[in-house]
Amino acid sequence: MKKQELVQFHSLLVLLGQEYVRRGAATRADFEPYRELGVTPMSLQASRADHEEAVTTLAHILASLSVSDATRESTVAFD
Repeated sequence: MKKQELVQFHSLLVLLGQEYVRRGAATRADFEPYRELGVTPMSLQASRADHEEAVTTLAHILASLSVSDATRESTVAFD
């Protein structure tokens, strides 16, 4: 993936994370490992490798939140 595509994907994942927080499926604290990297989609001077690490970290956080949210929903659905 080219750097430009990676930055665009990074932006989309950030929007998804914001939506998780807005809906109450996550808190800002859940994204602390991502924020500690200090690389955002607007960090255009950051290297491709830095964006790749940020995207990977963010994707793992979102995936773990999705699994825990799905587990919560399935538990509620069967109560």
